[in-house]
Amino acid sequence: VYGPSGVGKSTVTRHLAARTLAEESNRAVVPVIWVEARPGDYGTYARLDYYRQVLTALRGHAAVKDRLMQVALTPRPGRKTIDAAEALDLREAVEYALERLQVKAVVIDEAQNMMQVQAPLRPLDQLEWLKSMTNHTQVLHVLVGSYDLFEFRNLNGHAARRGRDIHFSRYHMEDKDERREFTGALHYLLSHIPLVCGVDSLLKERWWFAEWSVGCIGILRDWLVETVAALLAEGQTTLTREALQVHALQAGQRVRLEMEARAGEQRVEKGKAAT
Repeated sequence: VYGPSGVGKSTVTRHLAARTLAEESNRAVVPVIWVEARPGDYGTYARLDYYRQVLTALRGHAAVKDRLMQVALTPRPGRKTIDAAEALDLREAVEYALERLQVKAVVIDEAQNMMQVQAPLRPLDQLEWLKSMTNHTQVLHVLVGSYDLFEFRNLNGHAARRGRDIHFSRYHMEDKDERREFTGALHYLLSHIPLVCGVDSLLKERWWFAEWSVGCIGILRDWLVETVAALLAEGQTTLTREALQVHALQAGQRVRLEMEARAGEQRVEKGKAAT
């Protein structure tokens, strides 16, 4: 799942994971885990943070508690790293927990960070590792991140065959259907604002909202929240276009986000044309 910054990828996948967990009636089953790949976890131990987050999420469950509590999630005192044997113990513990708790999917947010490995590891090695984890546990891995994931997913034909792409794109106002959907999303957000708000008049500014949110619903939501919070703190009671303009992205920020989104969209379109 890839798309531009602020389009709502993380929010949607986090909510889907939470809803899936809430709908599971069997408390002994954990259908999905949501983790975040963080930059800085490079080198030989590039996967340790994944292991630690999965084990932290699962180790409190009775079915695996005894086994997982024996696994060290941090280096031994006096050492800065975990050795190969300890890393293997972590992997085996993760595989055991995933199988025992019947996990169906692990969602990895900011997954483009998994590409940032140092020699001797390569980005392709990360995909091979994920393939091995999937084969051994039958757990689907959902990678969520920036457009860099498009290249990550297509490093070779074998990797491309084993995955499915979901392009989480921004709204394009020149498209009639997308313009209607963006307007509907804007109406929903405006109708839930706890201030006096001329919804109909603000909806007439939908092109302006789309321009300054770069067509990304996450940016639009954050913009509205920041504006409303500032107005409430000042004791104001009305949401105006002028107040929204004050809290909009800086022109340079908007241009940068627009450029990155356009570049990513072109990469995806070029990749589709090549196939």
